[in-house]
Order: sequence, then C-alpha cells, then structure tokens
Amino acid sequence: MDRKLSRRDFIKMGIGGLAGVGGLSMISGCIDSGFEEERKTEFIDMFDRSVKIPGEIGSFVCLGSGCLRMTSYLLAGREVDDFVVGVEDYEHSNMSRPYSMAFPEFQEKPIIGPSNEGDAEKILSVDPDVILAVNAPSIDHDMLQEQTGKPVVKLDHPSTLGGISNPDTGIGTLYDCIEMIGDVLGFEERADEVVSLFQYYINDILDRGSEGGLDRRIFVGGATWRGAQGIRSTIPIFPPLKLNGFKNMDGMLEDVQTGERVEVDPEKLIEYDPEIMFVDAMGEHIVREDAEEPEYRDISAVKSNQVYRLYPYNQFNTEFTTVLVNSYLVGRQLNPDNYSDIEPVKLMNNIYSDFFGEKIAEEMVSKWGAPGKIEL
Repeated sequence: MDRKLSRRDFIKMGIGGLAGVGGLSMISGCIDSGFEEERKTEFIDMFDRSVKIPGEIGSFVCLGSGCLRMTSYLLAGREVDDFVVGVEDYEHSNMSRPYSMAFPEFQEKPIIGPSNEGDAEKILSVDPDVILAVNAPSIDHDMLQEQTGKPVVKLDHPSTLGGISNPDTGIGTLYDCIEMIGDVLGFEERADEVVSLFQYYINDILDRGSEGGLDRRIFVGGATWRGAQGIRSTIPIFPPLKLNGFKNMDGMLEDVQTGERVEVDPEKLIEYDPEIMFVDAMGEHIVREDAEEPEYRDISAVKSNQVYRLYPYNQFNTEFTTVLVNSYLVGRQLNPDNYSDIEPVKLMNNIYSDFFGEKIAEEMVSKWGAPGKIEL
C-alpha cells in the first residue's frame, strides 16, 4: 500500500470549492491587531472535526499520553526550543522513556497542566499557535478550543496491539497520526520519512521472521502496565513475537484476552513450563523476587538460565521504536541464523537516532541494563 496517499487526502479541499497550492485550501482568517490578513488552512482532523490552522506554525503544545512522543519523531534535527513551548507535568517526572532521553529540553519547559487533561489558563500563558491532543476521555477538545481560542487538533493514537503488531490494520492509524501531525506543523517531508522508517524496519523484521513453528515453549513476563509488574504479567499477543512469527505461550491466552495485558494464572504458567522467557526490564526486580518462590524455581527457563531482558515499551502509551528494538532482540534469540548481523547496542543507536536524531543506547543500558541474558 502506498502510504503517501495519507491523511493529506482527507484534508478539506477548500470552502465553496476553492483549492489552494498543494491541495490545501487557504482561507481568510481573522484580522490581527496590525490589520493584516492571517492566512489559515482548514483541516479535518482524525475525528472529522474542522480546525482552522495558521498558515505557518511556530509553536505548539501536546496533550495526552503518546502525543509528545509521536511529535518527537518529527522533531529530529530541529531546535526543540523553537517549537515546544510547554509540556504536561508527567514530562517533568520521568526521564526513562527514549524520547525524554533524546530531548532533555522537555524537562525545562513550563508545565501546562496535568497529564491527559491540559489547563486552559496555563496553555494560554505559553501562547502556542496550535494544540495537538490525542483522544482521551478527560480532554474536552471543543471546550479547550473555545477556552483558549487556539486550534485544537484531535489525534487518534493507535493501541499497543492494534498498532505495530498488525501491519494490515492498526498500523495505518500510526501512519495517519504521524502524517496529520506533519501536515499541521508543516513537517510533511519528515512525516513521510518517519512512515518510511517504520515500514523499513517492520518489513526487515518480517523478512527475518520464522516461517515455521519453534519447538520451544516461550513466555513473556513482567510486562509493564501502569508501572512495574511481576512474573505473571504478560501480553497475550506480544508484538515482538508476532512480528517474528512466534506466539506467547503458544497462543493459549489469546482466546481469553480481556485487554492488552493479563495476569496468567500461576498454575497455568507452571503447567506450561516455558523453556525460554523474556522479561520487561521495568518489572525485572519484581520478577526476580517472584522467581525465588519454590513453584517458579522449577520452571525450565529459570533452571536452565534461558531468561532474556527486553526494554519497557508501554510507558505513557506505546513507544513504537522500542517495540522495534525488542523485536530484533527477540528475533536474535529465537532465530539467530537470520539475525547474525545484528549487534544489539549498535542496532539500538541506529533505531533511536533514525527516529529521534540522538544515539541513546548508552542511556537505555544505564537505566535498564544491557540487552541479553539475565539470571533470576
């Protein structure tokens, strides 16, 4: 599918049939204090809301989990201070996410309100040209636009599972969101590049993936969900396994899935007796404690020291670049012949620098530990 035919095709083509340069209709805006006509572009956002955007964006803020992250993909190589004029309070409290490591400047930005809400008065104090906001129950996009007098573009953030793990459906939401942000901010070229990067890495992983089954029992434990979790926390359809052609617990949990994460019944986990385990580094310390329990000490993966570290990707929504990193790390352990050219730390630097413009593998290793085998 040619993703260049993106959300741009859904931008409203003019008022009364007038079309502007590049397919974007330009309409007259309000008269500013200098009595100069401000040119605006009318967009239809991802929820079919008509939003009038200034012809040139010099500053913006992001609201909602994942919004600043996805915008960060487009900021690579740019001076952040020139664009991001405020952040939610969560961005000051946690530096363990890749985009936070790549853009430490976010820590110095004024706070514009609590996470997933936004404060109209605080937003007005930093005077952004536009507000980008993901769909969140606590954000009233229309009311915020009325209160601030600023255009609010409502974005649809792809889910953890429906996004990168399903190239045929949910991944399109990720691409559409990136392209919408690019269109609004005037970063169209970079948005196309980011989409192409995702396509390149996903296709590379799919090409390296297993065509047949693996005669080993696999389990993913300690999956992050609103913080660190223990050994029984897992994601039934785990994107890095799926992209490589494998299934968590042989797909035993997929039919009972009630959300993106489940707690495996301890008896079921012990009975399954995984031979190889992958552990989310955020929950690693809890998994270590769990593994001291007699029933878990007898699990084959623990006894044979076949437990491997992966990096947290579910922090304030999905970090898709870390899903890519984890996919290569999983493939390297389960299908080593097809991943013999991959050196983990170099790979991490390549992926993060491609998307964020910064090599942050050293920071990730310092925070979460080196990729590879861990002892429980």
